[in-house]
Amino acid sequence: MALTTTMSRVKQRTDALKLSLKLPARNIALIADISPTAFSNGLLGVTYLGCEIEAKLSEITLDLQTLEDAVSPLVLPTDPERLRAILRYVKDLQIETNNIRAAMNQFFGVAE
Repeated sequence: MALTTTMSRVKQRTDALKLSLKLPARNIALIADISPTAFSNGLLGVTYLGCEIEAKLSEITLDLQTLEDAVSPLVLPTDPERLRAILRYVKDLQIETNNIRAAMNQFFGVAE
């Protein structure tokens, strides 16, 4: 079974997060409230997770990558509960990543 376009993007982002953030795929599954085994099978193309779950995973992985970039040089936690809380906080308060990046630059005294 071939991966859908959305799941291919999720796989690429998951692999990138695994390298940059040392974030296991299992933790991404837990953030999305799906079984780590189902997520693994979805990444391998063994099972189809459905368009709603794939869209949710796509949003989560994109948000994590964007947030990781915004908080640099600091590192995000890898604990799924803490990451879920951070993502929810940013989304609920509609905090733009550009504002996070600007705050980080100001925190470290970097002129923009």
